[in-house]
Amino acid sequence: MKPEIFGVSTYFTFWGVAAVFGIWTGLRLARRAGYPAGRSLAALGILAGALILGSKLLYLAEYVAFPADDPLPLGQDSLLAAFRHGFRLPGGMILLALLMPIVCRALRLPTWRFADTIIPCVGIAIMFIRIGCFFNGCCFGALTDGPLGVRFPPGSRAYEFQLLHQHIGWTAERALPMHPLQLYFAALGLLLYFCGRRWQQDTAFAGEVFTKCYLLFFGCTLLLEVVRPALLHLNVIVVPVAAASALLVLVVGRQGLRAPASATS
Repeated sequence: MKPEIFGVSTYFTFWGVAAVFGIWTGLRLARRAGYPAGRSLAALGILAGALILGSKLLYLAEYVAFPADDPLPLGQDSLLAAFRHGFRLPGGMILLALLMPIVCRALRLPTWRFADTIIPCVGIAIMFIRIGCFFNGCCFGALTDGPLGVRFPPGSRAYEFQLLHQHIGWTAERALPMHPLQLYFAALGLLLYFCGRRWQQDTAFAGEVFTKCYLLFFGCTLLLEVVRPALLHLNVIVVPVAAASALLVLVVGRQGLRAPASATS
């Protein structure tokens, strides 16, 4: 497990691939909508960095507050090791949303119209990131006897997790079958892309597509969290709050459209 490409872990390689294809997809969407290429590319680069940074910060916060939630590889229990290893995508999505108005204003782009235009590209990035998680054997699901179960080999985080919890012994050739949660999240990334593109065809207010995509991401993430073998405390706090916030923005946005009609009647 944990294969390498030219000496680099596929996990980090796929994060790089996710950034490249995510930015490329976003730039194509922005160009089609008539936004300047240079400023769009700059915005996408900064927002990609926000996705990575926010994901890292939430993981580090989790390691400090709840180190037992997702133990580091055997023999690497330190903050420096934590910095080298994990990410938590909900944190990246939140930081991306917080920085969107700042970045767009600085680059003279219409904030929520631009956000509606490029948000599907985040789904492409998520898909590649989660494929990297699958090759790394991290972000795995609970034990299962179903047909989708995957048996991860020695060296993977899934195998080490089962060793730590005494599900298997040191002589086991592979881990017991587990839900490939990484691939479920990859499918969510694809769903985010296609739904975002569909919603772009009929928008009622600026920011609607962006908000719907966030509601889809955090709503589905909340459902998928139950497939994990162990509770991630920060995720179960952050994810429902973010989902509720997206729902509130969507409701308020739609009510704002009805207000003028009600006032004139």
